[in-house]
Amino acid sequence: MALPLEIKTQDNVLAAQVRNVLANGGTWTDVAPIDAATGSISNTVSDVGAAFNQTTLNDNFKSLSAKVNELIVLVNNVNA
Repeated sequence: MALPLEIKTQDNVLAAQVRNVLANGGTWTDVAPIDAATGSISNTVSDVGAAFNQTTLNDNFKSLSAKVNELIVLVNNVNA
């Protein structure tokens, strides 16, 4: 029986894993979150500026890591 779902992604490993779980009841392996040890989280990625600013760069990485981790939670919930 064909699934009414087609998964298109550049991440062939993740796509194969999702297809396996959906089609065969395979075992899901959770994606590990990203740890950004330094910086503050916001919903804005700021311009670092011509005069390099380490704090702004750290904040950008922390914010992006937080957003990626939100997506990782959603991906891992496929098996929930």
